[in-house]
Amino acid sequence: MTRTRGAAERAAPGVSVLPPLYARWIDELLGAPIEPETHATCADCAMCAPAGTPPDPDARYFNPRVKCCTFLPALPNFLVGRILRDREPGRARGRASVEARIAAGIAVTPLGLGRPPSGNVPDRAFGRDEAFLCPHFVPDGGGTCGIWPHREAVCATFFCKFVRGAVGAEFWSALHRLLEAIEHALAWHCVEALDVGTAAVARLLDGSTDAPEDRRPVWGRWAGREAAFYEAAAEIGERLSWRDVLERGGPEVRLRARLVRDAYARVQAPAIPAGPLRLTSFVVTLGPTDVRLATYSSTDPLSIPRDLFDVLPRFDGSTAAQAIATLEAEQGLEIEPGVVGRLVDFGVLVPAPASPDDAPAAPPANPD
Repeated sequence: MTRTRGAAERAAPGVSVLPPLYARWIDELLGAPIEPETHATCADCAMCAPAGTPPDPDARYFNPRVKCCTFLPALPNFLVGRILRDREPGRARGRASVEARIAAGIAVTPLGLGRPPSGNVPDRAFGRDEAFLCPHFVPDGGGTCGIWPHREAVCATFFCKFVRGAVGAEFWSALHRLLEAIEHALAWHCVEALDVGTAAVARLLDGSTDAPEDRRPVWGRWAGREAAFYEAAAEIGERLSWRDVLERGGPEVRLRARLVRDAYARVQAPAIPAGPLRLTSFVVTLGPTDVRLATYSSTDPLSIPRDLFDVLPRFDGSTAAQAIATLEAEQGLEIEPGVVGRLVDFGVLVPAPASPDDAPAAPPANPD
């Protein structure tokens, strides 16, 4: 019911979709690798117009020359070091792109490679404007990420479409925030462990790091040895267990880890609740035989047959089992429970409140 361009997945089933370092930590948190989001593809971008067929005038498409890579990632020091230490032959261009950012000296500090204001992308340009193409993008062979095994929190958790719709979006948003908190905490941990000097620390804490002329003072005793610092930070990060990450991350990381576990449990749980359902508001685009419903995200609409759309009001106030039985008895319309589960996942149907004061939460936003 959602468009799947199924040729290229981010990972095979059962293999974590996260970068290796993050996968080691998060797999321990969750007790298993995360299943891949197979509706969001990279080599065959699910947001680009399909080849050989007329583009849908109502669809939002990305530029195939950039895809979703119109974004400058801010890389924490330990990931910068992992990229510099990665000597796999296929990683040479990604490594060179990071070395170029270090040489340019813009937002290059012991905390990592920052994102200057010029790196912020307007919403209208995301996925479309080549002027904002990521410096780590490798255009050969359909476009790949040169630092894919070491990408940061945003790129590690961004998907344009989700197998479980809003439920999946909620999980990945929670994981995004957890990884950001980890990156922030561990970047400072590395700065403390590698001892850049009191004056340099003061500049980092004050945020006096933007201009290239500040480079030597902010680097302190590591000035001129930036690459060596980043590689040393990578060694620190690689030695940390998940327990170490929790200890160094403090209350924020521990609390966000709890939210990720809760969101993951909802992804693993059956979609259809036991109680009554109700319809929510959504944007409707009518087609000759299908109807497109947009709920939690404009990039991940749900297409359903027209005859199913016409009977959606019968689910309002009924349990899924009651509505399915009624529609089959009265109209001879057979609806699989899995179809209703998709409607729940995508926020078309939500659990009905037990009382007027017990209103359900709004569907989560897309983490982009």
